[in-house]
Amino acid sequence: MRLSILDAALFRALHSTSGARDRWNALAATRPTDEEIARQIAAEFEVSGGFTTPEGLPCHYAGGINPRFWCSPERYPGRASLEGPALVNAARRLLGIPQTGGGPVQTEMFG
Repeated sequence: MRLSILDAALFRALHSTSGARDRWNALAATRPTDEEIARQIAAEFEVSGGFTTPEGLPCHYAGGINPRFWCSPERYPGRASLEGPALVNAARRLLGIPQTGGGPVQTEMFG
């Protein structure tokens, strides 16, 4: 599956610290609430960080009580590309995290 530039960048940001894959897999197995996913995003983003995509697009992320993700040359430090429910929904979709009370639990997202 080929990811969009934004999805690939978000995936990279969500896995910016050692052991992230294992933490996301463990969380996915619990059928987390949106609030639990938001807390995990904040933990993975830590205070802040950033990188440039292979396409040359600057991306930045910030944790804390309102995790945010920017991936556009015009948007940092302005309005985030993803934050709040949009960020949680994007992480849930990208990482294959089932909805609370949803279908079968996927125990390994990216083997």
